[in-house]
Amino acid sequence: MTSLTKRHFLATAVAAPFLLRPAFAANPITYAYSPGVIEDALRAGRTVVVEYHAFWCSVCRRQQRVFERLRTENIDYNRLYYVRVDWDEYRDFPVALDRDVFNRSTLLVLRGSEEIDRVVAATGVAKLREFLDGALNSS
Repeated sequence: MTSLTKRHFLATAVAAPFLLRPAFAANPITYAYSPGVIEDALRAGRTVVVEYHAFWCSVCRRQQRVFERLRTENIDYNRLYYVRVDWDEYRDFPVALDRDVFNRSTLLVLRGSEEIDRVVAATGVAKLREFLDGALNSS
């Protein structure tokens, strides 16, 4: 092994933990909704954050970016179970109608059979941090 190769190997070995952690933290898991996924998570005792989202909705995209930022900054938020409901596909289905969700960009926290919190069209970092903190406190 040449000294350049050894240096490259050592630099990669030292840097790998720092490079991998942000990549993992920046891509926390959010599950796409399908019938039963929320109920299964609730029955398993999870606290569920439900995002009613449309790909074309600028407020929804802003919420998504803020959530990604907050979940990267505070990995405890990743203990929550996130489900994104496609508004265009499911707005007229029980997942929205039974919970009285009439707008995209609605965020819910569910625990057991209860709705713990709800915000509509909130995009501020402080408000969404407060929302996630409340979700954590309910778990």
